[in-house]
Amino acid sequence: FETEGRIAATVVERFRTTSDVDAEKAEVPLERALRDVLAAPPFLGGRPLRLSREQEGAVRVAARAPMALVSGGPGTGKTSIVVSLLRVLVRLGYDAEADVALAAPTGKAADRMRASVARALRALRSPTFDDAALLRAPPRSQTLHRLLGYSPRSGRYRAHERSPLGARVVIVDEASMIDVVMMDRLLRALGPDT
Repeated sequence: FETEGRIAATVVERFRTTSDVDAEKAEVPLERALRDVLAAPPFLGGRPLRLSREQEGAVRVAARAPMALVSGGPGTGKTSIVVSLLRVLVRLGYDAEADVALAAPTGKAADRMRASVARALRALRSPTFDDAALLRAPPRSQTLHRLLGYSPRSGRYRAHERSPLGARVVIVDEASMIDVVMMDRLLRALGPDT
C-alpha cells in the first residue's frame, strides 16, 4: 500500500513540475521534427509504414509530457511509436546513446525491443543525417535491473533518488510485467527533468 501510494505521489509530482512556458517554447521544434519523421517513414514489403493520427498524437505527447503511457495489444504499432519518438528526439538534439535509455523487465523483452527498433530503423529508405546517427549509435536496450545498476552481491541499486539515472528520456517496454516495487525504484531513480 505504501509503495503504491509513493508511485502515485511520484507521478502526480512529475506532472506538477511541468511549465507551460517551457512546453510552448518546445512546440515549434517538436512539430518540425515530427513533420520530418513523418515525411520519411520506414518501408515494409515496399509499402510505407505511416503513423495513424493516434500514433502521431502518442509521439507528440511522449516527446513533450513529463510522462506518457502507450498501450495496445500486439501489432497495434507501439514499436512504430517508439521508433518515431527516437527519431524525433534525435532531431531535437538528444544524443540517443547518452540521453535515452531503453529498458524492459526481462532480458528477452529487452532483446526484442532492441531488435524491433533496429529492424524499423534499417527499413528507412533514405535515412537522413539524424537517422544515420541513430542507426550508428542507438540507445542501449537493457533490463530494468541493469539500467538501475543492481548489484546481486550487495542487494543494492546504483541509481536511486539521491543518485538518479543520467538519461533524459527512459522508454520502458512491457511495463505491465513490472511489479510495484520495481516501478517505485524506477520512478525514484529518474532525475527531475527525465
